[in-house]
Amino acid sequence: MSKKFSNTMRIITNGPVELLGDIQIEGHENSSSAYLCRCGLSSNKPYCDGSHTKGGFVAEGEIEAKQSQPLEQEEGPLKVSPRKNGPNIINGNVEILSDSGKHIEQRAKLAMCRCGHSKNKPFCDGAHKEIDFEAEGT
Repeated sequence: MSKKFSNTMRIITNGPVELLGDIQIEGHENSSSAYLCRCGLSSNKPYCDGSHTKGGFVAEGEIEAKQSQPLEQEEGPLKVSPRKNGPNIINGNVEILSDSGKHIEQRAKLAMCRCGHSKNKPFCDGAHKEIDFEAEGT
């Protein structure tokens, strides 16, 4: 990694995804930080409301680092588009970090699980279709 990214995504163990940077969540006000639900239990989707604690959500935050090609640009907005009954589609340059802050990879587009049932957490594997996950979105 050549320099510090303006947008970061930290995967919190047994909890939400923390976004920091120029965050633009479709249908919501822009912000510099957001905690997005990844357990599927929040009553305030796409945001976390702490339901993962009562619901017993378990998901590793110290996921294995992956090889990724350097991005041409490391700045710009991070656009989050919650899909109806599906994942959060994230477009924009972002550095993905483990819960402890270790670099995992960098991406310009990804689909983040928000139903809590992906076998490839924090990324979507289509499990939302099998469990009839319901959430607002586009």
